[in-house]
Amino acid sequence: MIAAIVLAAGRSQRFGAPKLMEEVLGRPLLQWAIDSALASNVDQVVVVLGHRSAELRARLRRGRFRVIHNPKFEEGLSTSLKAGLEVLPPDCEAACVFLGDTPFVPWSATNEVIHQFRSTGMPVWRPCYRNVPGHPVLVGRDVWPLIVDLKGDVGLRTLLLNYPDSLISMNMDPPRDVDTIDDLEHLRREVGQSPALPTSRINSRD
Repeated sequence: MIAAIVLAAGRSQRFGAPKLMEEVLGRPLLQWAIDSALASNVDQVVVVLGHRSAELRARLRRGRFRVIHNPKFEEGLSTSLKAGLEVLPPDCEAACVFLGDTPFVPWSATNEVIHQFRSTGMPVWRPCYRNVPGHPVLVGRDVWPLIVDLKGDVGLRTLLLNYPDSLISMNMDPPRDVDTIDDLEHLRREVGQSPALPTSRINSRD
């Protein structure tokens, strides 16, 4: 099986408020990130919360995903990544890592990293949107021990340096990540003008 881990435990310090609760088209930003994972071919979705987790969890609709709390979230991103991996079942072959503040990740990009993993056996894959590396990042179980050694507010960047050939070219614009209020307003304008969101398959998979 292939799982998805949605990292959503941060304090939104650059934004200045709990940005994952901010709504876009009537859904919290985090819900869109979760729905992006659900729309793909992953078998399980784990959402890792931390800062103000009870409030954020209450904003999420029920669905085919599991929510966990990372009590060490203040120690950095690496702790949330490890918390997500720790709850995956023994038969999980790989995890696709999503960011809670990056909604509308195309399901086709997720399905492509899964396809490359299963067809080549190489343990790390990520999409590259018009020459911009992005998410989700797929990490096979073989490299999970390397993630356990990560500390502090670091993600998979160090690990990815060991796999320069892992990029998959995607002929589409990168999904926008939301770090500031301006980013959020730009995102709202963009989706308000688009009749077909990248997660349009989600309703058929609920």
